[in-house]
Amino acid sequence: STEVENYRKIYPALHDYVGHIRLNARWTVVLPFFKPAKRNQCTLDKVKTVLENDFYVEGVSYQFKKEDWRWRHVGEWDGMTVLFDLADLQKEKKVGKVGHLAYVKAHIEKLQRRMNGPMQDSGR
Repeated sequence: STEVENYRKIYPALHDYVGHIRLNARWTVVLPFFKPAKRNQCTLDKVKTVLENDFYVEGVSYQFKKEDWRWRHVGEWDGMTVLFDLADLQKEKKVGKVGHLAYVKAHIEKLQRRMNGPMQDSGR
């Protein structure tokens, strides 16, 4: 599936840990457990690095839809910071590295606004 392909392309270390199984007569994606990440500046800096370095692959900017810029899509696994729920990633081929970095900046700013307070993942 596209989701499994996205995980394998963006996170090569997860290649052997993602796949498909048939469960209740339906195919489903199997992933490792991603521990919820702490919502702090250190994690935000790691997310920025992951987005800048891992979500720009071979000239393609892999981007979450704006409504998916959420802390609940940030986790940790085996010492890595992982952004997950990759089924709906948009592949932007014409934005270039500068356009990709503008996307990263906007994504990080939104997570920054959501870092504190009771409504951090409410969609505001």
